[in-house]
Amino acid sequence: MPGREATPPSRSLAHLPLACYYIAGGIGDTCAALVSHPFDTVKVRQQVSGELDIRSRRAPQGLGALVQTFRAIVVADGVFGLYQGLSASVLRQSVFSTLRHGGYATCAVALAGYHLEAPARDTAKLPPHPSLALNAWQAVGCGVLAGSLAAFIANPFDIAPIRMQADGHWPPQQRRNYRSGLHAVGTIASAEGAARLWRGCGPTVSRATLITATQLPTYHAAKASLLRAAPGCWKGGDDPKLHLSASLASAACATLATCPVDVIKTRIMNMQRADAGGAQYSSALDCAVRTARTEGVLGLYKGLLPTFARLAPHTVVLWQVQELVLRTLWASVLRHHDAAAA
Repeated sequence: MPGREATPPSRSLAHLPLACYYIAGGIGDTCAALVSHPFDTVKVRQQVSGELDIRSRRAPQGLGALVQTFRAIVVADGVFGLYQGLSASVLRQSVFSTLRHGGYATCAVALAGYHLEAPARDTAKLPPHPSLALNAWQAVGCGVLAGSLAAFIANPFDIAPIRMQADGHWPPQQRRNYRSGLHAVGTIASAEGAARLWRGCGPTVSRATLITATQLPTYHAAKASLLRAAPGCWKGGDDPKLHLSASLASAACATLATCPVDVIKTRIMNMQRADAGGAQYSSALDCAVRTARTEGVLGLYKGLLPTFARLAPHTVVLWQVQELVLRTLWASVLRHHDAAAA
């Protein structure tokens, strides 16, 4: 109307398109995998060591075991031994993490809609994540649904890195010697049947459910809580220190929740065929019970320190990269929106 100041076009846009969360989630976790993969290899080797051996109750744990396993891999396979299965890990993250991050945001919007107003619609300040409109139980529920569906779909790409990382644990004549993640998936499907690609799907889904239901809600809730507690300390929310603090809280919760399931998943996926004389489990529950009986309850927490050592830098890089990608996408969305409205 005449005499009334026109509202800038970008002021009518308060939310990121859901596709942005899929893109940023996949890129963030894939970049993080490049940093955390050596710790993941150490974790897998620790989890399959002393399998169903009662003597493993007396095996060293903690930092000493971490250093010992790290040194053993480097001595046996060189520094590149720490990066066994990297191609499979990147392939897994590009599928699983894209689906879980995007699915989490999609579930939040489906459940609560967009009920949060963006405090500022500019390229420096992102709109709030849609999950912040949920209560804690709703956020966890969205994490459970998104994590479980993503894990089921991506399970074939989850079994490949575990087998490749654990290969050096076996004698040379028992190694699988996959060349890449795609070669591993193709070989498993052709030699063992396509159904074998979903071996360990139960613990995989359980772990993904736990990690998504803890890692994602904890990060967004911790970030929002820190902003409320000290709003002047975080540059309006775009502060690497804020992202770091929330990331560490996210990593700690996810590590404690997922370590036992991760041990079970690793052992089931790494099982040798029965005719090779390897240990066999009839189910995830059978693996958990036999591990606890033989190695003690702490056997389910084997690799706890390397799990956190892997998950902490992974989570920090994940959220730092994801925040950067989201800001870049937000700037692009605003430019296109303003151009269309001009």
